[in-house]
Amino acid sequence: MKNLGDPATEVEVTYVQGSRLETVRAKGVIMACWYSMVPYVVDGYPDVQKKAADFMGRVPLVYATVQLRNRRAFDKIAVWGGRQVGPGTEWVSMFLDYPVSMGGYGYPMNLEEPGLLHLTATPTRSGMPPREGSMIGRQDMYGKSFADFERSIRELTARSLAAGGFDPAEDIQAITINRWAHGYSIEYTLPWDRDFYPDGPFPGEVAAWRFGRISFANTDRYSVAYTDYAIDAAYAAANEQLAPSPL
Repeated sequence: MKNLGDPATEVEVTYVQGSRLETVRAKGVIMACWYSMVPYVVDGYPDVQKKAADFMGRVPLVYATVQLRNRRAFDKIAVWGGRQVGPGTEWVSMFLDYPVSMGGYGYPMNLEEPGLLHLTATPTRSGMPPREGSMIGRQDMYGKSFADFERSIRELTARSLAAGGFDPAEDIQAITINRWAHGYSIEYTLPWDRDFYPDGPFPGEVAAWRFGRISFANTDRYSVAYTDYAIDAAYAAANEQLAPSPL
């Protein structure tokens, strides 16, 4: 991707369609991707923005979904789930799936029916700056096998739900594990980010400065990995495209 003209009046984008390279031109482009990839995609991206984009590391993330034979144990101990679910476990949350019904799908309301349990882990190394800790956690995550995750889920549910009569050998029917090496944007925090926090300029904002006719959305713009911030970033990028090009 590259700006055309000085000052830029168009953007040329090259992409793969099947086995062929295709090229299109547009009056403007909004990119919504992980900012650390921008220097590899956008030709001429300024050095000061490259440095800021390189700072935009991500927290590794693991989602596990467990199919349960029934949900009686949760009913007996009157819980739906919890966060910081116990010492000695990598999982930071464990909840029954949200009761969503839509279209032809209906959430099973009878507790005797199968249900889904959702677990989340953010593999990092405690005591380290978030970005460095995430790098180590990413390596730890990919060093684990499916059996390692399965064992930790069975041990956690056995301990947490024993009072409700839960038996992992009988009550767990299936497990899926999804791993993201680069999951959520890392939020700014003290004492690690004293160089710019709280007064800025923030790396995400610098990386998102409009470059010619290219604007940048995505949660990395604000380093907060939630939908409302993604919407705010998209709104800001769209408004930039409607404004005159910077000199």
